[in-house]
Amino acid sequence: MKNKNIIKQYSNKILIVFSLLSKKRKKQLLLLQVLSLGSSVAEVSNLATLVFFLNVLADPGKGADKLATYLPFVADLNTAVLMLLLGSTFTVAAVLSAVLRIAVIAGQLRLAALISSDLSSLVFRNVLYRPYAWHLEQNSSYILGLIFQDVETVSAFISGLLGLFSNILIVIALGISLIRISPSIMLSLILIMFVAYWAIYQKTRATLYLDGLARTQNFRKSMQIAQEGFGGIRDIIIDDTQEIFSKSFNNLYRSFRMNGVSLNFKAQYPRYVIESLSMVSIVCISLFLFFQGEGIESQLPILGSIALGAYRILQPLQTCFASIAGIKSSQASIHKVAPFANKSLKNNEKPLSSFLTTLPDKSVRLVNVFFRYQSEQTWTLKDVSLTIPEGTRVAFVGTTGSGKSTTIDLILGLLKPSQGKILIGGSDLQDEFILQAWHSQLAHVPQFIYLRDASFTENIAFGVPLNLIDQERVRWAAAQAQVAELIESQPEGYDQLIGERGVKLSGGQRQRLGIARALYKQASVLVFDEATSALDNETEARVMDAITQASKAATIIMIAHRLSTVKNCDQIFLLNQGCLIAQGTYQELLQTSPNFIKLAQMSKDVS
Repeated sequence: MKNKNIIKQYSNKILIVFSLLSKKRKKQLLLLQVLSLGSSVAEVSNLATLVFFLNVLADPGKGADKLATYLPFVADLNTAVLMLLLGSTFTVAAVLSAVLRIAVIAGQLRLAALISSDLSSLVFRNVLYRPYAWHLEQNSSYILGLIFQDVETVSAFISGLLGLFSNILIVIALGISLIRISPSIMLSLILIMFVAYWAIYQKTRATLYLDGLARTQNFRKSMQIAQEGFGGIRDIIIDDTQEIFSKSFNNLYRSFRMNGVSLNFKAQYPRYVIESLSMVSIVCISLFLFFQGEGIESQLPILGSIALGAYRILQPLQTCFASIAGIKSSQASIHKVAPFANKSLKNNEKPLSSFLTTLPDKSVRLVNVFFRYQSEQTWTLKDVSLTIPEGTRVAFVGTTGSGKSTTIDLILGLLKPSQGKILIGGSDLQDEFILQAWHSQLAHVPQFIYLRDASFTENIAFGVPLNLIDQERVRWAAAQAQVAELIESQPEGYDQLIGERGVKLSGGQRQRLGIARALYKQASVLVFDEATSALDNETEARVMDAITQASKAATIIMIAHRLSTVKNCDQIFLLNQGCLIAQGTYQELLQTSPNFIKLAQMSKDVS
């Protein structure tokens, strides 16, 4: 019963992995099996030729008679010609066998690499298409570990399957051939090999799975330590905590490597045990025949054939064991990767219709919106209803934690309301096509701009292929964002690299570059989430004036702590503890809202 469950578990995992393969890869897998079958036939032919060669060599008359029962024409050949024919045939069979084995190994390695590449790309693509709320709950080291280490582990599983499928045919073919030569001797050897491999596998089976699981976990943790070390390098240098991070990384990464050593050792050492047992067994059988008084000379061709056959069968047999070990150690990652390698996930590359792309009415309405990040948490937003007419300039203000950024994320379509609706021109934003169309109209500038380690041009035209970038529009956007002077003062101008995450730029310069990126899109809806917090008042005023002039017909939605930024807005929404408690123009709120007056006093906008 236990063995049936094990077989069922393996079968289920093989079916899961097989379902992840594309049609092209499945065809290549089938072709590889055909090639493996050809290799098996070549191995058997090689062994059969050797048996006849040794028989004729030991006793030309008797050996030739035995061969003539299969090939009648050899009866007319003299011994010298027959020996040359058999020697030549053996040489051709040996070369053909080697060529086919090399082809199988090359095909196996290539197919495993292609499948690994396919899976990594598919997982990465599907991770990018995961909802924003999912990304908020994940650690980046988990995602990177999934794409690289877990996919690599699943690839090891696939390599193991390919190795098993390719070599099991050779093992079976050679085994049957050797049994036909001498059933009693060969069955004894097979029994010894089987019992030895089974005993070793039973001893290492549980630890193979645990080592594979630990290896994946240690890789992920070491990557997390490395990311935290690089991300917090300023604090690490100031606090003098380099050794703490260094030791943590060293311990985890060493464990990761030692897990790999353990897996490789357990997969490889059985070969040498079985090899020794096989050779000792053949010697013991030879001694047994000798002391039984049987003519050892007549048995030498058989013993020689079995010795060579056993040696030839040992390598594919060991590959089968190593493949099974690899499969066992890789199982922990299969269920992690499978949900992210699902080819049936929606394809977001569908072209939008012209109606959806233009979205005739871009007004925004929140209708009785409630939101919380997890069902057991308190409400982040409670019963928020508001309207943002198209072409207006609005702002969300409030103290820290009042729900401003969450409201913006809901309007952007990054989050979905727990209750209530968000309507764009009367259409529900949760509709897939409306959401795609809405995103095509948006440009978003967050407080902390993500910048690539690329040129100014590539960062302004973010995500646009280099050959499709409009250089004139890049320069126009840079000028409007008050960053053109900085760029043009660089040695390579717009082609100057800015360093990872814009490390060579100040906070204000990064924000202006983010604003230039938004303007480059020429979007009809601009969203600024504390996008000018690092700018001085004078620069902020110039930038906002430029944005207003450049995007007169655009809807502008912003979050700001400095109320001077929102004085000219058509509508200001005041949030407090997740509730919309007031709305109106700047002057209206100064007259009617005590909370807004308090905010203004804190911002030193009123005396």
